[in-house]
Amino acid sequence: MHTLFIDADACPVKEECFRVAERVGFKAMVVSNGWINTRRAPFIEQVVVEAGPDVADDWIAERGWPRPARRRSARATAPPSCRPWTAPWSWRSGRGARG
Repeated sequence: MHTLFIDADACPVKEECFRVAERVGFKAMVVSNGWINTRRAPFIEQVVVEAGPDVADDWIAERGWPRPARRRSARATAPPSCRPWTAPWSWRSGRGARG
């Protein structure tokens, strides 16, 4: 199941986030440095962290990406009909890349 992390200390659109999470079937993790009154729903979980600047952000950053993202190169994601970009003028040869 996917999780939507919400920094509730600084998020003015918490209710909209809850509606989106409910609609798409995500779990919503509400992270704040104090108790925040949220609606009761089985997909909403509240986490209270210690007080301090950016503590909720740090908590989310530590848990938000459990695995490293795969690296993709521009050439691997381009359609097969595309050619890699070449500069119109080459500094080495002093002439255009195609001529």
